[in-house]
Amino acid sequence: MADLAVMLFNKLRGRDAYAPLTGPEHAPAPPLDARMASIEERRMKTLEPSTREFVAGVLAWARASGIPAVLGETHRSEAEQSRQAREGRTAIPEGQTGWHQYGRAFHLVIVDPKTRLLDEAAYERVGTEVRRRGGEWLGDKVLRTSRGEVRDLAHFEYHPGIKLSSFRGTPRARRELALAERRAARYG
Repeated sequence: MADLAVMLFNKLRGRDAYAPLTGPEHAPAPPLDARMASIEERRMKTLEPSTREFVAGVLAWARASGIPAVLGETHRSEAEQSRQAREGRTAIPEGQTGWHQYGRAFHLVIVDPKTRLLDEAAYERVGTEVRRRGGEWLGDKVLRTSRGEVRDLAHFEYHPGIKLSSFRGTPRARRELALAERRAARYG
């Protein structure tokens, strides 16, 4: 009940529903330019609908919190997934599907405007918020790949209650994969 009251209060004062009631207000991140906004809009359309809604909420929260997050990679084709596996850039073995192919994984690009480097502190904040909302962040985990261990700071997922290993090969997975491929062909 307390969470519902916090959400309502935040909505009434014009803040993100999940914003804390106390603490400093951050200056919002600058808006995206028209070109980047257009690219982000197309990338959003490649996501599975519930993931798209989730990402929109996370981006709104991040930007309102002063974090200049931009939506990066979303859908990944089978060929791209295999290429990444061969290069040791993913923990998904070659020939297997991952959440990117289903439209349930996404990358956020968060660059510190002063240093022009990835902002690890901002990723920590966003990762914490994503997990609080029911998503996954892999940025603080070491992933084992065919070429060693990597950290994928920018990788986030939203598939509440679904494990990839038990999802693959199911009728639902086949339907979602077909839908994701159609969305990517149209918007990707």
